[in-house]
Amino acid sequence: MVVVAYLLFMLWIGWYSSKKITSNTDFMLAGRRLGPFLMAGTLAATEIGGGSSLGVVQQGMQNHGISAAWYIITMCLAFVILTFLAPKFRATSVKTVPEYFRRRYGKSAGVLTAIINFIYAFVPAILGIITLALINMGVFSADEFASVGARYALPVLAVRTMPAIICGLLFAGIISATMSSSDSDLLGTGSIFANDIYRAVLKPNAESKEVMRVTQITMVIVSLIAMAAALFNPASLIAILTFAFTLHAAGTFFPYVLGHYWKGGSLAGTIASVISGSVVVIYLEKISADGTLFGIKFSQKIIPGLVVGLVFFLIFSKLMPPKEQTTELAPEED
Repeated sequence: MVVVAYLLFMLWIGWYSSKKITSNTDFMLAGRRLGPFLMAGTLAATEIGGGSSLGVVQQGMQNHGISAAWYIITMCLAFVILTFLAPKFRATSVKTVPEYFRRRYGKSAGVLTAIINFIYAFVPAILGIITLALINMGVFSADEFASVGARYALPVLAVRTMPAIICGLLFAGIISATMSSSDSDLLGTGSIFANDIYRAVLKPNAESKEVMRVTQITMVIVSLIAMAAALFNPASLIAILTFAFTLHAAGTFFPYVLGHYWKGGSLAGTIASVISGSVVVIYLEKISADGTLFGIKFSQKIIPGLVVGLVFFLIFSKLMPPKEQTTELAPEED
C-alpha cells in the first residue's frame, strides 16, 4: 500500500505540473526558474538512483565490500568541484551539451555529440526501469536467492528481515531514487533527439511546441525499448552505468570544459577528441579482454579515454584552428 500510494502521488504531481507547461523550455528546463536549492536537489536526485541503492549493495556483497561506498562518495566530491564551474556553465543558457557543441564549434560537432549523449542517456534509463522490475521480484527463498545472485541482495534482505510497513517505505524510497534518475535520463534522451537532431538537422524551422511534442514521443519510445531491454539484462547495474558514464565523458569532457575558457578550441579538435576518446573507451570495455592498451592495463577505463581525448583536442585545434578566436556561442532561437 505504501508503494501504491507513493506512485499515485507521483502521478498526481505529474498531472498537476503538466498544466503549467506551455513551451519547450518549460518542459526541458522548468522555464529556467529553478533556484539554487531546487537545482541542487534536482542534480542530486538525478545522480542518486538505482546504482546508488541496489547497485552499491550488489557490489558490496559480491567483491568490493565497504569500498563500494566510493561510488557515492565520488559523486559528492564531483559536486564540490562542480560548485566552482557551474556559474560559467549555466551562463551559456543552453538546453543540452550537444547544443553547446553546436553553437561553440559547429553543427557537425553538435550532431556527433548528440549521438553519443543520446546513447549515454538511454543506458541509465534502462537501468531505472530494471530497478523498478527488481522491486517487483524481491520475494525469494534462500535457494532462489542463491540462484539469482547479489543483484537482488537489497530486495531479499528487506523482504526477509523487515516489517511490512518498513519494507514498503524502503521500496518506495528506492523507487523514488530510481524514478528521479530515470526520468531525468529519459528527459535528456528526448531533449537531445528533439533539440539537437530533429530541430538542428531534420527540421530547423520547427516551433517550440512541436519540439516539445517530439521530446515527449521520444521519451515514450525509449522507455518502451528500455523496458524490453530490462527483461533480458544479465549484467551488473554499476558495470552498465560505469560504461555509460565513461563513454559519455571520455571524448566530450575537455572540449566542453576548455571551450568555456580557451579561445583556441576548434571544430576539428572537438571531432577528433569525441571520436578518439570514445573509440578508446569502447576498445577497453568491449574489445580488450583485460583492459590493456599499448601493453598497459587500466582498471579505470576513463583515464586513457580522457588523456587521448585531451591530446587529440589540443593537437587538432592547433593544426586546424578556428576561424574566429572566441569562446562566445553562436546565436540561436530558444
